[in-house]
Amino acid sequence: MRKLKLLFACLFIALFLFFCSCDFSRRIKPAMKPIGKTDKSPRIMENYRDNKKNDNLEVFRRKLIEKRKRDSRKFNKKLKNLDKEIEKTPKNASSYYKRGKFYYDNKKYEPAIKDFSRAIHLNPQYVDAYHYRGTSYLKSGSIHKALKNLNKALEIDPKYSKSYHTRNVCYYELKKFNKALNDLERSKNCGRIKEKDFYFYYYTSRACIFYRQKEYRKAIEDNLRGSKFKKDDPRPYTNLAGIYLLNIRNNSKARECLDLALKRDPFNATAYSLYGLYYAIVSDPEKAILNFDKAILIDPDERRAHRNKGDVLLKIGITKKAIECFNKYMELEKSDPVAYYLRGFAYKKENDFDSARKDFMMSIKFDPDGKVGKESKKELEKMRGNK
Repeated sequence: MRKLKLLFACLFIALFLFFCSCDFSRRIKPAMKPIGKTDKSPRIMENYRDNKKNDNLEVFRRKLIEKRKRDSRKFNKKLKNLDKEIEKTPKNASSYYKRGKFYYDNKKYEPAIKDFSRAIHLNPQYVDAYHYRGTSYLKSGSIHKALKNLNKALEIDPKYSKSYHTRNVCYYELKKFNKALNDLERSKNCGRIKEKDFYFYYYTSRACIFYRQKEYRKAIEDNLRGSKFKKDDPRPYTNLAGIYLLNIRNNSKARECLDLALKRDPFNATAYSLYGLYYAIVSDPEKAILNFDKAILIDPDERRAHRNKGDVLLKIGITKKAIECFNKYMELEKSDPVAYYLRGFAYKKENDFDSARKDFMMSIKFDPDGKVGKESKKELEKMRGNK
């Protein structure tokens, strides 16, 4: 029972480490019952042993494949036209910018950066290209490169509202909240952005800052305000679900928000990942795993889904599959002490003591004085003599 409680506590510490950016799942300490063994655990274990397919997941997979085929056809047709435009006007900065923006809108940030760079080479004062190159760097995780480009955009045009919005996100990620708020307020006086878009980004961005300052009620209010301005964007509702699940501890409200998010975007990986967490909280491991699997189908790099699925599988005794999930998560996130602790615990249950020791030692490396590091030290002490 003590181990189960510890594993359960680790879930929240781990979530604290990786629920980040504007989806409000960073501060985690909900009232959550341990999953433990349930009446569904034997059936889940049997399905994994026999490699049985989940019919619900297979239907979802087919729908996702059809959607991707449709999207691919549209993408290729549009890209072909943009390529032809560049062939006709190879020294036109605008042509490269248009293709770069198309790549950016489709989350292909590396080719987007290349095209924005070509546009800037041809027109060194191309403010839109600087802005979107900066935003592409931000989406790729290069915050300082993003800041450099956004600052250049604002140097060219001090009233370029979009760059204040994106620079606010950079400062938010760097935990410079006063600067982030200042950029939001400065963007108010700029104009040059559709009113609905402006208020959507203004309120959802300010909600992020309120969240990090533990002003949860204010964060909820701003997300609700933002949701009214872009009625096809699921982010305000995934943000709200994160707050209700992990801070306010209102599971029914969280579920309402997730339903609304999926109504806006039926293939939203974050929503399914949070739905998996919801079912983990209410002790339904079968549905938790199903929703984590849906999130992973949509986005194979959805870290939260891999880690939390591994945690659920470990709790119900499917340790080998749990290790596979932790392995995938740790390809994406290499410095999470809780993940090393949990994988070490899973290795220990599989009697792979050498691997367990290595993981406990890595957990200590990344959290030498914290709770997880201390627990890892205790596990190493208990394992003395095991080979």
